[in-house]
Amino acid sequence: MKPHPLEQPTLKRVRFLRARGQEAQAEAVLWEALAQEPNLATVHLELAQLRWPGPDYLHWLAWLHGELQPRLYVGIGVERGESLKLALPPTRVIGVDPAPMGDPLAACNAAASLYRQTSAEFLSDPPADCGLRAEGAGF
Repeated sequence: MKPHPLEQPTLKRVRFLRARGQEAQAEAVLWEALAQEPNLATVHLELAQLRWPGPDYLHWLAWLHGELQPRLYVGIGVERGESLKLALPPTRVIGVDPAPMGDPLAACNAAASLYRQTSAEFLSDPPADCGLRAEGAGF
């Protein structure tokens, strides 16, 4: 997907301002871009990182997988599968996305299944083979 024309110039300006320690000005530039186009994912991410610095959700998700070693991990809206690949055996992985990007299971280290449907469809009537139905859940 082609980035919106506002994204790259906005991010370039913000990184310049942040490098000079001008955090308030950088935040203003981000909000200005979002006022023009609210659907700029990278601008939202930059704003989140500016306001709440530190490791991102993938860092914490990897930590949780290591600490909890869940039997099952369900990913909703998996896109490219960045979160799915953090699950380690013997965790079983279920990915749900009506329009995943590429092959989200390609880098998955655990047994995984992908369901190409919306989360509402999946959760309202889980496929019989996914193991989430009450009669076959086993957990």
